[in-house]
Amino acid sequence: MNTRGFTLIEVLVAIALLVLSAVGVAQLVGVATNSVRASREQTTTVLLAAAKMEQLRALDWTYVSAGGIALERSDWTTNVSSESLSSGGVGLSASPADTLSTSTSFYSDYLDGQGRWVGSGGLVPPNAVYVRRWAIEPIATDPSRALVIQVLVTTVQQDGRRVRPWTTRTGTEAALVSVLTRKK
Repeated sequence: MNTRGFTLIEVLVAIALLVLSAVGVAQLVGVATNSVRASREQTTTVLLAAAKMEQLRALDWTYVSAGGIALERSDWTTNVSSESLSSGGVGLSASPADTLSTSTSFYSDYLDGQGRWVGSGGLVPPNAVYVRRWAIEPIATDPSRALVIQVLVTTVQQDGRRVRPWTTRTGTEAALVSVLTRKK
């Protein structure tokens, strides 16, 4: 007797294979989604760190000629921790030792998920997603001619659980280091 169709066991096996395939694809979608999110955060932290580094490097740190004599010209007053550059800050003044580990006035700011400034100082604003800190240190061998500038950007969430010191980076943190020199 030749009957057309599938037996109940064949249908159950086919359904089981379909369910296993769907579970595998669902897990793959979850992994891909997490990877895309982490990549987006990493890209954002790098861009935010680069923006602050460029802002700091653009401050006056040069020599000016006055009657044939080279005089140092340095920005010690710009507030780079505010939404827009303003006076009343510390410019390129040397930072306290722990500015990369803790938010310090004039050496840190907070940004929302789109990278817009939302505050600065020690208290985390409720809508802050990223914390950005920077340190400025004169080079010991020639402090009047060269500064080391470091910028660290991380998420507020990661910052709360990060192991100090900041050099033990985790997740999507970005750290940039640059040397700013005066040229005669």
